[in-house]
Amino acid sequence: MQSSYDVFISYSHHDRDWVWDWLLPRLETAGISVCIDERDFEIGVPSLVNMEHAVERSGKTLLVITPAWINSEWTAFESLLVQGSDPAGRRARMIPLVREQADLPARIKMLTYVDFTREQNWDKQLARLIGAFGKTPLPAAAPVSQTTAPATAAPTQPVIAIDFAHNQQDNLITGWDGYYAAINEFAATLPDVTWTNLMPGQTFSANTLKSLSAVIVATPFHTILTDQEIENVRKWVQAGGRIALLASYTADLHHLSNLNALARTLGFEFVENLVLPPDVATDHYARVQARSQGEDRRLIVVANPPGGPLGAHPLLNGVKQVGFLSACGIVATITPECFITHTSGGVMQPYGPKDPRGWMQQIVEWKKINHEQDVTLFAAWTRGKGKIIAVGSWKLVLPNLTNAPDLDNAKLFQNMLRWLVN
Repeated sequence: MQSSYDVFISYSHHDRDWVWDWLLPRLETAGISVCIDERDFEIGVPSLVNMEHAVERSGKTLLVITPAWINSEWTAFESLLVQGSDPAGRRARMIPLVREQADLPARIKMLTYVDFTREQNWDKQLARLIGAFGKTPLPAAAPVSQTTAPATAAPTQPVIAIDFAHNQQDNLITGWDGYYAAINEFAATLPDVTWTNLMPGQTFSANTLKSLSAVIVATPFHTILTDQEIENVRKWVQAGGRIALLASYTADLHHLSNLNALARTLGFEFVENLVLPPDVATDHYARVQARSQGEDRRLIVVANPPGGPLGAHPLLNGVKQVGFLSACGIVATITPECFITHTSGGVMQPYGPKDPRGWMQQIVEWKKINHEQDVTLFAAWTRGKGKIIAVGSWKLVLPNLTNAPDLDNAKLFQNMLRWLVN
């Protein structure tokens, strides 16, 4: 069978943070294609079957060995070796990586391993490991990859991470409907902040989060945050972390995502609806808005409350009008200290068949619904020692909105970044 991956990583979830935050990014930076459970295993298939397929499809299998791995994974893995194509390891398909000293099983003890038990030797051992795949060792990747930060950035500067670890790429780091380019332009406008990107293979681990001042999260289709990631973020915000969550129309319902699972732990929820200007609140325009980047101004909901500026909060300094496109509403269990609402928008509800998990498989029809209260499209809170911003649309930052002379989207987003790190 031709290999689909260079390597499958078998590890104990006790060692998950180190594998995902340290090892995985460095292997992939060196050009090694990796199969790993939470990202590449097929949902709904027994774990042992997924593991068997992973071993079959990978040129090599890397065992991250600790006492926890031996106790939790070795028995299942040994059964695969017995029926595998290389049970004695003679074709070097199995590579032991000893992360912690452990009583090695005889089948592993006879193999030469890479020794990661001492941190001061990690880079040297990593070079040996990468060389085993016929690759040239590259400089080790940091847990988060810096992008637009100045070369002389002081270590005391606040660090903001843009999340690209959860399917936000349509071609590596080139796009997602212009979001990547747009948000990195804003990064350049704050030179006293260190900017990083969380890239594919990374997660919201406790170790990654503790190195950051703030995280900006916008989720497209098929974005599933794990329960552990959600709990890590909740604890991080409570202890002083800052986060901005940017949603989109219908929230999780039609996007096969679970951003609301995180939002609820932080005291709010994105509503499964779409807010349009009242004169285009029709089924036709509800479908058109999905691919719009703001070129058709008729689709943009403009929040322009009476009295001029939206308020005295630092987030709203210099902000008089904000344009929202492809936005959903926001409801909160606690009163925001700053918010933007819209009174006359047409609220659209999607209808269509759902799968057993509750996600909508296809939007068959959009219907306008009556709403008695103002629709909240932007809100911000302090929670514990941390700060939270919720925005009903990630398209807030697209050039057709930020460059419009009558909209203050650029100013609002700059205020958001400043408030998060101050």
